[in-house]
Amino acid sequence: MEAVLEEGTTAYENWISAGAPVYRQFWLFEVQNPEEVLNGSIPQLQQKGPYTYRTRYIPKENVTFYQNHTVSFLLPSGAIFEPSMSVGAEEDVVTTLNLAVAVCYLLY
Repeated sequence: MEAVLEEGTTAYENWISAGAPVYRQFWLFEVQNPEEVLNGSIPQLQQKGPYTYRTRYIPKENVTFYQNHTVSFLLPSGAIFEPSMSVGAEEDVVTTLNLAVAVCYLLY
């Protein structure tokens, strides 16, 4: 099956901007006892989230068609916070472990 990508066609409109939304969700683990952890205690963790972002919403940019039937374009990246699908606000402050530092600490 072939479709012609030409401005004004349904195929072009469906290609230029995705119709179905795509979401990414993140869960974080907040350290409940950060001062004690600094003194060697085991971290007490509480799961936070999900924090949900819509990631596929921006149409392609700088679409250029060439004589050899090829096309080039830029696909912008970005995300919009979706509060209705999230537990917590985007402005939440979360204290978490720096895993790279924690691993180095454990190794030495």
